[in-house]
Amino acid sequence: MREDLVKEAKKRHVLLRQSYSYVGKYALLKQNRYAHARQMKRAQQELRKLKNYLGRVTRDIIHKVAHPDGQLNELICLSKRLLAQKREDKNKLYSLHAPEVECIAKGKAKAKYEFGCKVAVTTTCKEPWVTSVFAVHGNPYDGRTLGKSLSQSERLTEIKAEDAFVDRGYRGKRHHPEGTRIFISGTKRLAGVLKKLLRSHSGIEPIIGHLKKDHRLDRNYLLGTTGDNELAPSMGVELLTDIQEMFETKRIDRVSSIELIRSLCANDEKPWATYNRGSEIKPRQIANRLKEFGIISNTIRIGTLTAKGYLKSHFVDAFARYLDPPKRNNVTELAIPAF
Repeated sequence: MREDLVKEAKKRHVLLRQSYSYVGKYALLKQNRYAHARQMKRAQQELRKLKNYLGRVTRDIIHKVAHPDGQLNELICLSKRLLAQKREDKNKLYSLHAPEVECIAKGKAKAKYEFGCKVAVTTTCKEPWVTSVFAVHGNPYDGRTLGKSLSQSERLTEIKAEDAFVDRGYRGKRHHPEGTRIFISGTKRLAGVLKKLLRSHSGIEPIIGHLKKDHRLDRNYLLGTTGDNELAPSMGVELLTDIQEMFETKRIDRVSSIELIRSLCANDEKPWATYNRGSEIKPRQIANRLKEFGIISNTIRIGTLTAKGYLKSHFVDAFARYLDPPKRNNVTELAIPAF
């Protein structure tokens, strides 16, 4: 955190009183070694040193920069939040690159806690078909997510669930949606078919494990709470959408890789300007993304020059398969008779 603040200050030509680069690195090394040797008092002393260094740099930047811009202001806010939080506080800062990460208690001996966000998964009863998946932020009570899960499943499958079988974390009738019978694990005196379906509810656990290990649900590679939304388009589809918009706007049939990157990074609201760990996306990264759709860069001629790039004809199949047809202006064409 302190190193990021020092880097941003140097970019803005802010002369700091001291950067603590050497002593901070040495204190971090000692803290790790003391903690590994279970010498916790000495480790806490070094940790207090690191917090002091961070606080001094933060106050120095605040004193010398009256109106910090977006990136520097965000780092200053994270630094204040990190220095002010205590062990008993809620909504603590666990990750600097992803401040929205939450601590979720699992209650298992092997892994007591997980860091991330909750994900609600809905499957069918008899066959393990996953009907809906979405991320839930704020670490809410499980019962509050039941209505959203069922409504999303109904929206995607166009079928309303008559019965829902859930575990005891969904207790509380005020959270149960209307029109659907909710059966909680451990309910007694059920009919034979319902009793069998309720027992089969535990089969969702291996499905969740399968989603985590084989479908990369254990780690999210997208940025922020928007990237956590499982219904959001993938990065490849978003890249195709922006490339299609670029071809339609500029009315060209070919583009070099360098010009494509320049067009993609022109919009600050898109992720391409900070895709490569804070810097703009590279040609190799674009090539890897487009390779998933069968699109490969070639040497093309633009005017009198040749460069690596893409032809619009290479994207026709991918645009038709993965994107909606482009919207056209609703303008009535008038035929003017010739005299």
